[in-house]
Amino acid sequence: MDDREKLMLETREKDFADKLAEVQEANKEGDDVEGDDKKKPEEIAKAIKDEMDEWRKTRTEEDEQNAEDDPDKPNYDEMIEAEVETLTNLRSKDEEFLEEFVSTLRDKNVEVIDSIVTDVSAEYV
Repeated sequence: MDDREKLMLETREKDFADKLAEVQEANKEGDDVEGDDKKKPEEIAKAIKDEMDEWRKTRTEEDEQNAEDDPDKPNYDEMIEAEVETLTNLRSKDEEFLEEFVSTLRDKNVEVIDSIVTDVSAEYV
């Protein structure tokens, strides 16, 4: 997990704790409420759970939207494309070197085997 994700997770956890405290305070009843007006603990717990579920859903949507709009977010497609280009360039340079090396060896009458035909695969060897 990188620093960006860690910071986002810590912020979300802190905001969750703040929101939970706020919701619990809002659903807390004073001692002056008596009789039928007093909520049952199950009702209070359900109200808190429903409100927190709604907050989580909204926060998740906001976080996803912010992640898409974040200019610091790494663009993996561009990174892959750059690596492919780098590897392709390295391979072409290696092929050019080998062609020159083989031609130099042939000029010096050194026998060069271009391809090896065998029943044994390179992975096996």
